Amino acid sequence: MKKIVALVISLLLVFSMAPDAFALGSEGLNEDNLEQYSFVPQNISKNQLEFIKDKLLNYDVDEETADKLILKLKNGELWDSMNPKYRDLKPQIKKEHYEKTTYPDGSICVVTTWVPESYETMGSGTSHTDGSGIKYTEGYRVSKDLTVIGMEFTVDFEQDMPNRRARVTSIYDRNVWIIGGTYSNLDYGHHDGWRDKAGAWMSADFTAYQNVAASLGWIKIYVTGDNVWTDYQL
Repeated sequence: MKKIVALVISLLLVFSMAPDAFALGSEGLNEDNLEQYSFVPQNISKNQLEFIKDKLLNYDVDEETADKLILKLKNGELWDSMNPKYRDLKPQIKKEHYEKTTYPDGSICVVTTWVPESYETMGSGTSHTDGSGIKYTEGYRVSKDLTVIGMEFTVDFEQDMPNRRARVTSIYDRNVWIIGGTYSNLDYGHHDGWRDKAGAWMSADFTAYQNVAASLGWIKIYVTGDNVWTDYQL
């Protein structure tokens, strides 16, 4: 039930700008033309603002910083997490299945992948290996969250370690959210059959700030016989 509620809330949201992912005209948004960009106040509902503030607090952003970020969002100002100036900033926290980058104004980017221990109690995933050396993983969650924009999905896959190959068997629980714009052309899928490198993906065309900024955003997962990794443009 929690997943369903979260999905409904997320799909009711409207979109904002991601770091370095949007184009300004044919040149693309960058440090040179950022000053030419005109930010205007955003018409964001109270419920959406509360949703964003709750997410910030849950990611351990202090309340004063969260309130300042909400004010920037309402005024149409670019968060540092979306500013091309900081595109090369590395995560300050980097653990297995978790990365968190905190930007100068306190905005954040959180990347997570996980398979909780109990499929029955957590509703999300298990992993086991059979006698032939094939590892089966169910409920592997892939997520990138910049608070005001994010994408996530869940996959099941198999890894044939002796033969160094893998296959993705399903993709589900897809979720997209954004504040201050729109999206279209939502696409998702996975490779069929056994491969040296199997993969799954989700993508969408995003527009933001009065439809001036636009670009393709995506998240991907790759699986081989002995490895799993993710890639993003968001």
